Amino acid sequence: MKLLKYVLSLFFIAMIGCETNEDIVDFPLHKSRLVINCSFSETKFWTVHISKSLSVIDNAPLSAVEDAVVKIFEDGVLLTKPTYFVDGFYISFTDTPIIGKKYSITVSAPGFESVFASDSLPVAVPISSISMVVTDSAFYTGHLGEIVGYLNAEASIVFDDPANQENAYVIAAFRVDTIYSFDSTSWNLMNRPLFLESTDLNVETRYGETIILSDELINGQTYEVTFTFQDSFEGVNKPKAIHYIFILRSLSPQYYLYERTYGLFSTRIPDPFSEPVQVYNNIENGFGIFGGYSESSDTIMIQ
Repeated sequence: MKLLKYVLSLFFIAMIGCETNEDIVDFPLHKSRLVINCSFSETKFWTVHISKSLSVIDNAPLSAVEDAVVKIFEDGVLLTKPTYFVDGFYISFTDTPIIGKKYSITVSAPGFESVFASDSLPVAVPISSISMVVTDSAFYTGHLGEIVGYLNAEASIVFDDPANQENAYVIAAFRVDTIYSFDSTSWNLMNRPLFLESTDLNVETRYGETIILSDELINGQTYEVTFTFQDSFEGVNKPKAIHYIFILRSLSPQYYLYERTYGLFSTRIPDPFSEPVQVYNNIENGFGIFGGYSESSDTIMIQ
């Protein structure tokens, strides 16, 4: 018995001696880089969000970069320098992009390597027709007079894909809400994004606030994309009619790669066993996206 205890003691000592510890300093800490996010179109002013990257073992909160110098060029000529700053966004209220022009951006900030990117706006593809069918709904009035309920619907968008062009699309839908003040004398509009789901085999990202598809298999065709969504209601004002906006965005090739990979990345976050996805990045010396898109839209009203 004494011999057995002796042998076991030697065994545990050996196990302890073989154990190695990794200190946090053993892992490489990559230098922080600028992260640029700018999606631009004819319908909005230049808006650029700037933050900084973190190491995978750095649990500090993401923070905006407040002392950056942003320059946007049109066909190589300085167009604007967004200087209005709010919550990490640098905004210019003087210019909007134009189809047919090439745009580039440079960003510099103290302590960071300067970054560069370029892209252009694609031509917008019009929506030929839209349709929507309510498949299920239930509404009731709460004790304060508010409307509460849900609506399930199936919708379709038809468009003519341009022949002999490489096109990619994002489809989104919004409910237009009218928000009143307490005295009901003032109001503003807010677009509430809807969660879409599609079983179309040509759709690459089939569920989320947007669905994404390319024209690889539909080039030059008139195509109909069908999707479903559920809308929920809870407010103090019962609408006389419900307005839905349907949007068809045409993406530049670079912006399409970003949206496609980011969509796949987002859907796989909850599954720790899923294959990792590398999100596309077109920022030289940094991270993020500088991408152009054009869009067409149409509206459906139900009562």
